Amino acid sequence: MQHLSVIFVVVSILYLVEGAKRTVPPPTGWKTCIAKGDPHYTTFDGYEFEFSGHCSYVLTSDCTSHRTNKRFVVKATNMVLGKTARVIQVNVEVAGYNIELCEGKTMKVDGVLIENPYFPYDVNQGHEVIIHLEGEYLILMADGIHVHWDGAWHVEVDIDPEPIHKGIETLCGMCGNANGINAYYDDLVTYAGLTIKDDSPIEIARFADSWVVPKSCVSI
Repeated sequence: MQHLSVIFVVVSILYLVEGAKRTVPPPTGWKTCIAKGDPHYTTFDGYEFEFSGHCSYVLTSDCTSHRTNKRFVVKATNMVLGKTARVIQVNVEVAGYNIELCEGKTMKVDGVLIENPYFPYDVNQGHEVIIHLEGEYLILMADGIHVHWDGAWHVEVDIDPEPIHKGIETLCGMCGNANGINAYYDDLVTYAGLTIKDDSPIEIARFADSWVVPKSCVSI
């Protein structure tokens, strides 16, 4: 019995660090940003860093300067549990809707809990935003962006980089800019557009803190 308990603990730790494996790969040519575990981040361009916060943070957003209405914003809420933090909720603002993907794979649309949804769930009955349940993940699909959430601590965001390559769109946030350069000085840019000095924990915290959603922090 003790042996089984040890196995269960090891499996639980591996799941916390690695997350459940996706069953739906990103479309060909798309890029993926990952926030998982306690948490570990991988930007769209593959740069990896660690940051343990206790607020909501902008993972990625259309930050093209000439647009007054952003095409999408993806935010992740972290909560400190013990000595580390993990993602407990993902918010997606897209097509005029605010969609919350919560613990246990529950979800809200514009603050209203969707009880016993039938999947695939059509958010606006117009096929602009569809939510699927595939394996261990809720998958939100909208034009040019997919968000995968396991309901516990693992989120992946897929984006179509074509608008970035064409200069039509610019991305910003914790996931970087998806321009193909895998380096801290290119990906880790603050909300004010400043490049961090190095990839030390202090500078990474300065970068991450600039992407905090106002009034979202929980005292620890």
